Amino acid sequence: MIVGNFDNDPKDRADVLYLQRNLDKGPWIAWNEGISCDNEFENCRWLSERKNYFSSSLAPAGMIAQDLNGDRKLDFSVSYYNSPVINFISSEYRQFTADFSPNSFGYNASAIASDDYNGDGKIDVAVLIPDDNSIRVLSNNGFDAVTKRMRWSPEQKSLLPFPGDSIVPNLLLSADFDRDGRKDLLLSEGKTLFGPNYPSSSVFNLLLNKSNF
Repeated sequence: MIVGNFDNDPKDRADVLYLQRNLDKGPWIAWNEGISCDNEFENCRWLSERKNYFSSSLAPAGMIAQDLNGDRKLDFSVSYYNSPVINFISSEYRQFTADFSPNSFGYNASAIASDDYNGDGKIDVAVLIPDDNSIRVLSNNGFDAVTKRMRWSPEQKSLLPFPGDSIVPNLLLSADFDRDGRKDLLLSEGKTLFGPNYPSSSVFNLLLNKSNF
């Protein structure tokens, strides 16, 4: 789940963007219409409108929410299992432009993260690619107001591979872990999907951003 003011509500109420991997394909959004209580703090209910905007035959794997096109509104991006395509989706008060700028990696994508990785003030996107054991970074080259599409660098920067076939990466997080002013990446791993009981792992790999990803 991701919370944020996706409809630019002047009251700044947080909506909820979430995935239902095994049910209806999504993502779904629960719009925040306020809180209603019988008394001051009793029997409170969240008034919301729940809606699936993006029905797809693909199973969503991960998502991020950031202002990708610089219009001060939250956009979001969705990756899908068994698909090399990432969809970038822009928002305008409960109206969304799907296929905001689809990007194909030639490999199946999974988890995604977003931050300014090269220090140019624009939000870039990092994508976990299990098929070739790598993380690809898409640099944000700005928004094309004519075509209404994002411009991403044609070159996808591939970071050092993570360990081989015994590892199934399942989470990618972004933060400045070493306090040098550059955003780093943290990779969470699980063990192979094959084997008894699908064992998990507590291994984390930290990729420090020393020269701008």
